[in-house]
Amino acid sequence: MSHSLRIAAVLLVCLVGQSVSAQRIGNSPYSQIGIGELYYPGYAPNFTMGGVGTAYANGIFINNINPALLTRNRSATFDIGFAGGWKQLRTQEASQRNLNLNLGYLAMAFPASRRWTMSLNLAPFSSVNYETASRGQVTGSNEPAQITYRGFNGLTAVSFNNGVSVYRKEDKDNRVLRELSVGLQTSYVFGPITKEAISRAGADSVLTNYYVAQVRRTNYSDFFFKPGIAYRQRVNDRAYLNLGATYDISRTLNGNRFRSIQYRTAADADSLATYGLDTVGVSTRLPATYQFGVSLEAPLHWAVAADVSFRRWSDLEGGDNLNFSLRNGITVGLGGEWTPNINSINNYFSRSTYRFGVNYAQMPLVSAEGEQLRDMSVRAGVFLPITPGDRRSLSYFNFGVALGQRGQIGAGLVRERYVNVVLGITINDFGWFLKPKID
Repeated sequence: MSHSLRIAAVLLVCLVGQSVSAQRIGNSPYSQIGIGELYYPGYAPNFTMGGVGTAYANGIFINNINPALLTRNRSATFDIGFAGGWKQLRTQEASQRNLNLNLGYLAMAFPASRRWTMSLNLAPFSSVNYETASRGQVTGSNEPAQITYRGFNGLTAVSFNNGVSVYRKEDKDNRVLRELSVGLQTSYVFGPITKEAISRAGADSVLTNYYVAQVRRTNYSDFFFKPGIAYRQRVNDRAYLNLGATYDISRTLNGNRFRSIQYRTAADADSLATYGLDTVGVSTRLPATYQFGVSLEAPLHWAVAADVSFRRWSDLEGGDNLNFSLRNGITVGLGGEWTPNINSINNYFSRSTYRFGVNYAQMPLVSAEGEQLRDMSVRAGVFLPITPGDRRSLSYFNFGVALGQRGQIGAGLVRERYVNVVLGITINDFGWFLKPKID
């Protein structure tokens, strides 16, 4: 194993234990629905290109959006990424700011044969992180009461992906003329979600120093499947047209929910006493998602791509969405990349790749006037070479940023303005599977 792949293996061992707990993406009231906010499945390069990836891959980084495009990876590849940023939340009455940084993903891909590539990925799947407070009055008395609602934790996904080229036609120089690939992503999703309602009677009295919490902790675990297909057609000596599609199958996520009552000295303190109520089996039916993409590229020089996806949020069943009216959503991503000269010897920045994109998404929630909430962002990023002197290794540092806004200010609504940052490292090693030769 080469030095770069040894480094990747060490990082995997050191960080795998942190990935399950590194879930929080900053306080977001919109994470109350169901199993929380779903994480974007793509990695740093896809993110910076507006979220495209159904029909776009360049063979250097791992594509986790469409498993059929794994066939573009012809070397042992390791990807690691971190995500974080700044967020401002504002309602009609108040505002809040917060910062966060989390492990984003860990992935390794390697070719099993000339037409078959596999990958193993570990990444957050969903996040629940919110806290709201209200004041009222204890029934039958003049005592004020404060109730805090909060949720935390989230789910993690371990995925085993396979991409196979089922048809390929090449010219006399072994360059692809056309290719059809299929793929399957198999994911095991697991983890806890905790939601609490914490009350404190006599909220204005300094003598009242105890809290009563109603706690619901749900442990989920289940398997999910996402098939994909991709077609590639050469249109001239340099350019290719790519088409792709994936289908997130509507599935039921099963788990066990434990309910209890706890007494505490503070809202977030450890329990002084816990009284279990019951343990029941629960299930949440997640909506199906259909995603389509198209891209035009001159490999390792430039590419433009577009994705559109449809998610049937109205099919969401179970969980904690019963008080919300949900609508189906559409997400559109547009993006591009440009590498001036990947073979340049004297100019480091000519070997770098520059990416840009925009993303528009309809959220499942609607305002009191019936208007569907939106999430809009502009994005940019750069792919910087780390080991330009090693021809058997293509390693890059990824940096990207997104500026956006979602939601709106209104009755019971929150507007979020954010600056999200992604940091990643991609390591390719073309010599990992080469047999040593003795002269």
